[in-house]
Amino acid sequence: MEKSCEICAKRDNCKRHTGFLYGYCNAEFEASQDRVTKKVYDLTAAQHLGLAVKVKEDPEWCREHLGEYAPMVQKALEKVLNMRQAERLEVWKYYFKTRTWPTIRNRHELRVAFEIVKIAEEADDISNVKLISVKRAIRNFCRRPTEPFAIWNGGDSVTTVEKLPIPDDWSEEEATEWFKANRYCEATPSPFDCTGQIFTIGFKLFRRRGSWWAYHGTAMDV
Repeated sequence: MEKSCEICAKRDNCKRHTGFLYGYCNAEFEASQDRVTKKVYDLTAAQHLGLAVKVKEDPEWCREHLGEYAPMVQKALEKVLNMRQAERLEVWKYYFKTRTWPTIRNRHELRVAFEIVKIAEEADDISNVKLISVKRAIRNFCRRPTEPFAIWNGGDSVTTVEKLPIPDDWSEEEATEWFKANRYCEATPSPFDCTGQIFTIGFKLFRRRGSWWAYHGTAMDV
C-alpha cells in the first residue's frame, strides 16, 4: 500500500502525487491557492485587465513568468472576476465573452484587422477591451517582418512599417534626422495637378526590441 502523505494523510488524491501542481500536498496547495486568490483580488482594475490579457492571449508569457503557478493564477483570476463581476464588468466581458482573434497570416488579413479596429473605434457603443485581442494579433504580425510593407492602403494613401537600418544605440534625434534624409518624401511644386508624385503625410518613429522602426504615411498627388 502506498504510504500516506505526512502532511495531509491522503493517498491517491494528494497533489504531491497527482494533479497539475506537483510538489504540493493538498494542504499546501489549498493554502497557496488561497494566498494567490487574495493577491489577485487586491489588484486594481487596470492590473486585472493586464493579467487577463496575459492569461488569455499569451500562454508563453505565463509559462515563462508564472511557471508551475500559471494554473493557480488562472484559477484565482477567474474566481475573482466572477466574485467582482459588477466592479470589473469590462474585464469580465473581455475574459469570458470576447473570442480570441485568430493569428494573422498575411497582409490581407492584416488589412481586415485594421478595418475592424477603425470601424470599432468610430462606434460610440463599443468598449476598448473588445479590441485587445485583434490589436495583439496585429502587433504580433508586425513584429515579424524586417522589410517595409503596407499595413494600410487607402487608395491614394499608404501607411508602411519598416525596421530602420540604423544602429540601435542612436538617439531619437539621430534616428529622426536619418529618416528625414533617407525616407521622407517631398513633392516638387508644380503648376499642374495630378502629377503622380509621392509625398510624406506623416511618420512616427518607435523602438521595438531595442531597434528603431517607423510608421510612414505617404500619398500620391492625383
